[in-house]
Amino acid sequence: SGGQRYRVGERVLLFLYPPSKLGLTSCVAGAMGRFSVDSWDRVLLSAQHLSAFQTDAVLRGKSQLTLTDFARAVRRSSEVE
Repeated sequence: SGGQRYRVGERVLLFLYPPSKLGLTSCVAGAMGRFSVDSWDRVLLSAQHLSAFQTDAVLRGKSQLTLTDFARAVRRSSEVE
């Protein structure tokens, strides 16, 4: 009952945990693992995302990104860790 809701036709990009033994999963870090995608294939960043990514050179200050720029930022962050 407290989980995330989705609408028919809604486009989202999700970062998910591996499935449990029961086959269930959830978004990594809750709402931080969920990104809306508009009809032009742009990833839309929420206020929470903007706050978390304010120091990233590509994401900083942008409320929408192409999928390519978003993928670059994700790759870059995985290289840092």
